[in-house]
Amino acid sequence: MREYCKRNKVELASVFVDDGESSYTFDRPDYIALEKFIRQNKRQVKYLIVFDHDRFS
Repeated sequence: MREYCKRNKVELASVFVDDGESSYTFDRPDYIALEKFIRQNKRQVKYLIVFDHDRFS
């Protein structure tokens, strides 16, 4: 992810990881933190890059 952002000149503001958490619910600590981060920084956030789509669903 970091290399992708570097190659594409995208500033990586933060990383959220839900390793081991069930993707069947959005009640996951880092998903909740991601939502909060986007709400608090909505003017600066232009992209959400998802490394593994099945973990995001």
